Amino acid sequence: MKIEYLGYKKHYPYIFNDIYSLFSFRNDPIPNYTDNKESIEYLKGILKVIRTNYYPSFFDKAAYLFIELAYGHHFENGNKRLAVVSFGYFQELNRYSIRKKSFIEYKDKLKALFPHAEIKKKHEIKGNFAQGIYHLSRILANKEYRKGVSFDQLKEKVRTFLEFSLYKK
Repeated sequence: MKIEYLGYKKHYPYIFNDIYSLFSFRNDPIPNYTDNKESIEYLKGILKVIRTNYYPSFFDKAAYLFIELAYGHHFENGNKRLAVVSFGYFQELNRYSIRKKSFIEYKDKLKALFPHAEIKKKHEIKGNFAQGIYHLSRILANKEYRKGVSFDQLKEKVRTFLEFSLYKK
């Protein structure tokens, strides 16, 4: 199965635009991502790494991409948003669909994987998977929620959550 990859020049102008469009209602400022050249170079490095055989499957690559963007804090702000939207593009590019599950199913799966996490329904976020992926990004960004979990364990847990949540079209 051939994996399609995100390209910085090809996809990120759209990804950044979608972040501005989707999240501009919040009080939390959205950075001008392209202003931070060092962070952009790091982002380009992440996009190169997921192309390697070190991460052989779509789910391995998606987990690494999501973790690096949400957990890495390479930008002054907007890292979780960048992770969620980048993942969404990668998922769509590779024709994966979201399994129909309830908020409780996503919550229970996240709690099983990350017992220290606090997960409450956010009414401004529409869709059960959107709730799940939002909370996953919060877990990755909060060291208290991922207490005692190594990077390799983190990759496996995120991969497990993504496999639970998606299927190939």
